[in-house]
Amino acid sequence: MRMKNWMKYLSMLMSLVLLMTMAPSATAFAAEDGAGKIVLTSFEKLEKPEKDHFEQGTELKDLGLPEKIKAYDAEGTEYELTDLEWTIRPVKAEDGKEDTNVEPVKYDPEFTAAGEYIFTLKLSDAYEYVAPETDSENGLPKVDLTIEPKEDETETEMQTEAPTEAVTESITETQTEAPAETEAYTEAQTEAPTESVTEAPAETEAWTEAPTETESQTEAQTETWTEAPVETEAWTEAPTESESSAEAPAEDEPVSETDDQNSLIDAPVIRLLLPEKMEVGKAYQLQYEISNEELAAAGEASVSYSVEEGSDLVDMPDKSGNFTVEAEGTVAFQVNVMLANGTELQAYEQGETVPADPTDTETDAPSIQPADENNQQPIVSQPEPENPETHWYDGMNLAINTPGSGEGSLAVGSDYPLGYTLTAADGSLVSAEQIPQGVKAIYTVSDTNLAEIVTAEDGSQFLRVKEAGSFSLQVSLDGLTSAAVTYTSARSSAAELVSFTVGDITAAPENGEIHITLPCNSALDPAGITPVITVSDKATVSPASETVLDFSDGAAKTLTVTAEDGVTVKTYQVTVTKAAHSFGEWTVSKEATCTEAGEETRTCSVCGATETQAISAKGHTASEKWVTTKKATCTEKGTQVQKCTVCGVVVNTRETKALGHNWETITKEPTCTEAGEEYKKCTRCGEIKDKKTLEALGHDWIKDENTDADGWKTTVKPTTTSKGKQERTCKRCGTTESREIQRLNIIGNASNNYIWGFTNPAKYPVNSVITFEAIGDGTDNEDPISGDVRYVPTSTWNLVNDYKWGSNGYTASFRITKAGNYTLKVTFMKQMYDGSQWVDTGETSVSTQDFTIAGKGQFTDENGNGTGNTKNPDEVIGGGVKTGDNTPIVALVVVLVIAAALLVILGVVRKKSKK
Repeated sequence: MRMKNWMKYLSMLMSLVLLMTMAPSATAFAAEDGAGKIVLTSFEKLEKPEKDHFEQGTELKDLGLPEKIKAYDAEGTEYELTDLEWTIRPVKAEDGKEDTNVEPVKYDPEFTAAGEYIFTLKLSDAYEYVAPETDSENGLPKVDLTIEPKEDETETEMQTEAPTEAVTESITETQTEAPAETEAYTEAQTEAPTESVTEAPAETEAWTEAPTETESQTEAQTETWTEAPVETEAWTEAPTESESSAEAPAEDEPVSETDDQNSLIDAPVIRLLLPEKMEVGKAYQLQYEISNEELAAAGEASVSYSVEEGSDLVDMPDKSGNFTVEAEGTVAFQVNVMLANGTELQAYEQGETVPADPTDTETDAPSIQPADENNQQPIVSQPEPENPETHWYDGMNLAINTPGSGEGSLAVGSDYPLGYTLTAADGSLVSAEQIPQGVKAIYTVSDTNLAEIVTAEDGSQFLRVKEAGSFSLQVSLDGLTSAAVTYTSARSSAAELVSFTVGDITAAPENGEIHITLPCNSALDPAGITPVITVSDKATVSPASETVLDFSDGAAKTLTVTAEDGVTVKTYQVTVTKAAHSFGEWTVSKEATCTEAGEETRTCSVCGATETQAISAKGHTASEKWVTTKKATCTEKGTQVQKCTVCGVVVNTRETKALGHNWETITKEPTCTEAGEEYKKCTRCGEIKDKKTLEALGHDWIKDENTDADGWKTTVKPTTTSKGKQERTCKRCGTTESREIQRLNIIGNASNNYIWGFTNPAKYPVNSVITFEAIGDGTDNEDPISGDVRYVPTSTWNLVNDYKWGSNGYTASFRITKAGNYTLKVTFMKQMYDGSQWVDTGETSVSTQDFTIAGKGQFTDENGNGTGNTKNPDEVIGGGVKTGDNTPIVALVVVLVIAAALLVILGVVRKKSKK
């Protein structure tokens, strides 16, 4: 191990001795506050709860949810989570899965509606969850619980005491196999109306004959209907509790009293109200009522109605609840109400549609009719009341309030807000508070090809005119309908060109013409003008606005404006020209010479633009004498020139004859390393021709059993600390070459990583200060090469919480304030040198040190106040001596002096070893 590391370890040892002499009253050294969130990757599997159905209003603590859960991080460390929080989401009815489109909320026993919910654990701020890549299906702990509607005992009693409820009440009975002695079918109208009907044996499928005469309702409720079947068995009335069918065992077993549709009802929180009588050919408006005062006060955010059964019997074009009866039969509706506080309510109800002009004799007594195809149970119809039917809107007048006070013309493509006026019989206006809850205004148009009703995001409605024509508009509230108002829609005939803009110049047409003159200094080019054209509303122009037009020929361009009606067309003639410059006299700016032209310029008095034109050069005057400027050579001709007498420039040139070459052959022999050559050289001018290279012979390396194929012989073998050496020799010229061999790689071993600084055995009193160092194998490699491997501690270490290393490298001090067994954990990262830097490989190794903190109590300050944390008993410490410390300061100074002396001695030794 290198001297540098020995000095570091000795320094640590002296620090440890110093701290042990000062414990437990010594002040520890502080470390960086690096504690962050604990990252969890998995949780213990939750057992299925013993009970998963609870009544509405059950408190959270009574739902049987786990009170604590074990969780684990990526390294398998276990954490126990307490003080748990839960959020809920509903389960979708269509697929039974959690509805992720709904924001998770806290469970509220007072406002949470009946239904199936997924309860999901919500982590505290101290933790975060990251799903491992290899187990993407794992997630936060979830519990599936069903909240059932609370039974309304008052409503049940009312149904029992009043058997003459409306036709829309579901009344079923339980069929059971009667003993042979019983041969009568007995039914009392005072029995509970919610009994189940089960299938009886074939031989007993005979309904008793119901009275059809006009008997009183009281007699109908108490009369016993009998009719003996073929066999000795008969129908009997089921008791209050549901009994099993004829095929079931003798013991009484409950049968579900709620079918799939009725499971949607959240009674008694919300109830769907059907019209008292639904006649074929008439229009009606569905309504609902919320019995819970707090939910009703929350206000509705949205309401939608749907036909759940018998959609062929009624026409409901949208979800507004406005429908028209088209045929006779059983029909069922559902309402979905989303409250402003996010609570969703549902209610379901079914009833009978009847002919508009009934021909059957109405009686006061109820009658039982056979079941229809969709509902396998008898339908009980109730007699019409003696008093005529009344409505909340009786005597009121409804008038539509749309654009214009009566018939009028509307523009195609425009939207008009809709409204209505509702007046009482005395002419006073009816306020919104007087209209029953759930009643919505339904607007209809006679021809949806011409106009349509559109609902805005805020819930307001408006009329959108789509095409030209004539149509009527009506509004209805429940069963009250306004008179129809007729409107005519037409397209605009305006076809005016309002303005024509080029750059910053805007012009309007005069007598169908537009003339624009650009100033002479304009940056715009008439060949590429992009105008902005404004025309009448809903009209079009051709060419379109911002289309590039070419006005460079000076001719007018025709613009055609077409009105929205497509009939009215107007044309306009447009010209765009550029004003000419106003130039002054020409002025010489550069004199002409023998060879170069001169220049003259003129300036525009309007914009300051300039024009330049050339003045022709004067030309040379040649001398009569020829002057030799170049003598003839072997290969080149000579040159003679005539010069200008004015400027001295050469005017004319002529050539003299070349001399020709005188050749001789020259040869240079090649060597091992240098190529030879052979060529012809002129003795007069030295020019070379026909040159060719004689390739170098190359070295002839000595090869034997001690060399490789290239003649290299290893003279010094490499180690992990030094390089090797190889040599080879040419037997032709005796040249010797040598090269270095890279040293062997230093490969750190994870098994050599260790934590240094603990005593043996590792046992300390409460409040002891413990200092340790994390040492990775290969960290002393100060001159790495590519491929070397080492292990270094990662940025944090773990005791109970995660901590960052301090400024003293991979050395830290800590104090434990609670007795117990602990494990110190240090993670080392494997790194490989890539030739320029150490690079993390992603592979880690964990070293641990177990130790024991013995004793009772926990850390206290100088005033005796406890500061220990039972959940997080560790703390990283540091700093100087505490105020009021009783440790003998002289002993401390002596230890420090001895440590300093040792370090000086070791420093001298190290310097000498380097020399």
